[in-house]
Amino acid sequence: MLLGNKSNQNLIAIAVFSGLLFLLNLGSAAAQSQIPTAPNELLHYACKSYEQNNEEYTKFERKFRYDIFVLSPIISFFKILGERQTIEKRIERIDAALARGANVNYQDKDGNTALIWAAKAGNISVMNHLFKKDGLNYCVKNKKGKTALTFLKQNLKKTTRSLKKLENKNRKIKGSKEQNHYVLDDIRTKKNLISAYTKNIEIIKEKCPEKQHKFW
Repeated sequence: MLLGNKSNQNLIAIAVFSGLLFLLNLGSAAAQSQIPTAPNELLHYACKSYEQNNEEYTKFERKFRYDIFVLSPIISFFKILGERQTIEKRIERIDAALARGANVNYQDKDGNTALIWAAKAGNISVMNHLFKKDGLNYCVKNKKGKTALTFLKQNLKKTTRSLKKLENKNRKIKGSKEQNHYVLDDIRTKKNLISAYTKNIEIIKEKCPEKQHKFW
């Protein structure tokens, strides 16, 4: 009976909406608070993927992925705490970090540079932007002996395998062209990505002495 009252229903709706708004604002504030202010850290943040920047959240999601559905809202809330950067925002932050004195070749505790993080994330636009920066070292190795070229080749291999699976799937699909529309779009995207990876691999090979990448 209490819920049947229109006035009470309106109050409940307002309360639910206010609660959701509060959570979204809280998530937005948390995302902003995790953005580094130090120039070198900001540079790396702009080059990393969402998963790399929000490692703890993605670990939490993977850990509880198959648990009871009651955890879904908690996982969803954790996910909104992490900011998903647009390409424009990434480039803006890279330029801001460098303008504030960031070292384009700065290495973190694991020896990764901005270029290595961008290559690891498969972010071609960010890599292309870094290529324009004076003094960029294309050949830096991290503490595991891996370079931007190492990760680019790994991404190229992964994407090529994925493309083959999509092409096989497309051949098996029966029906109209409309039914294949999404698969064909994915195939075009993969092909463009493979082309971009290949181009950037050649750029880095040209910049690095042969002895630095002959074993990769």
